[in-house]
Amino acid sequence: MSTPLTPIPFSTPKRASKDDDEEPKKVSPVQRKTPDGRVLYKGWSDDSLDTLIVSSDNKRFYIEGCMLEGHSTVFRDMFSVRAATSPPQTPLSPCSSGSPYPRLLELTDTTSEDSQTICTLLFILEDAQYTLSRLVTFAGVRTVPILYHVPLFAKKWEMRFLISHLHEWICKVALESYKAPYNKFSQHDFLKLAMLADLPYAAHAVISSWTLPVVLQEYGYWAVRSEDALDIMKWSKKAWAEWTPEWLYALQHSSVDSPGDKQKSAASSIKHLTS
Repeated sequence: MSTPLTPIPFSTPKRASKDDDEEPKKVSPVQRKTPDGRVLYKGWSDDSLDTLIVSSDNKRFYIEGCMLEGHSTVFRDMFSVRAATSPPQTPLSPCSSGSPYPRLLELTDTTSEDSQTICTLLFILEDAQYTLSRLVTFAGVRTVPILYHVPLFAKKWEMRFLISHLHEWICKVALESYKAPYNKFSQHDFLKLAMLADLPYAAHAVISSWTLPVVLQEYGYWAVRSEDALDIMKWSKKAWAEWTPEWLYALQHSSVDSPGDKQKSAASSIKHLTS
């Protein structure tokens, strides 16, 4: 079996303090329980399919295994080795009407393999037309933390397709940050997502195209004020610790080289990040 890659070593940050006392929105899709108490997500409850994913919070998703194998050599190799060396698994239920021996994929990372993240990733893999606006409708204030989990999952399982999808979504938010629902997000948050996924050209879009809101961002996640989004000298030590030195260097030099000019600042950041 191929050894899974270790996620990039950033600790899961806490949400901004302004949201600490707010009741989180319900973001789970409709679920159903089996007679023995297992929780299945609507849309992934067909037990005739060949693979069963169990998320780190013990929610279950039946899928066609090719959804994962088609985008990840790690999953492809892992399933091939299992098929060649492992005996059939015990059925989950004697009365199951579907495949008696689904391949079982138990995910254990509580940061990037929880049910909300897995649900979002499966939407992306299953539906080429799945849009960011649908994710925002589904997740609301949880959109940024779910997107934060995407590069962690993608790097662990070598799913470059998910990184490309994240790149597209970051650029879309940057270019349309002046209108709902994207005007609810924080520029700093999406710049940080670009850093976590190592997407310098997405960062260029965030720096050059973002329209700053006139009110505090409703969906802000990391505790950095909108006016300080690009000024690292005004960040806290904790905020500094969650960025790589290369990106801090690029942001600092871009603000010094071209203060007040978004286009030149973005060009400077790209120069430092790609040289």
